[in-house]
Amino acid sequence: MNGYLNLNLPQWKRLLISRIVAIIPALIILLIFNEQYNSLDDNLNILQSIQLPFAIIPLVTIASNKKIMGEDFVLSKFYSYLIWTIGIILMILNMYQLYPRNSNS
Repeated sequence: MNGYLNLNLPQWKRLLISRIVAIIPALIILLIFNEQYNSLDDNLNILQSIQLPFAIIPLVTIASNKKIMGEDFVLSKFYSYLIWTIGIILMILNMYQLYPRNSNS
């Protein structure tokens, strides 16, 4: 922000401005669509569940690649396997949540 916009603000002011800019659209949507908010929230959670693999897979792949990250910043084998395991478990749990279940039980 200092370099691109040529603004010299203290960090707390920058954080306050960015948080306000982020929260105001959400509050407007909440006030306008108050009755449908639960449905909107559910749809956003579903969308995030679908998008999660598109964030986790490239991130872990790049962070585990020594050619891209260099010797000093690449993940160790232990952390790479740990993150892949946790990521796969999260993706499986998200896909399980998306699977429609019979509610007549």
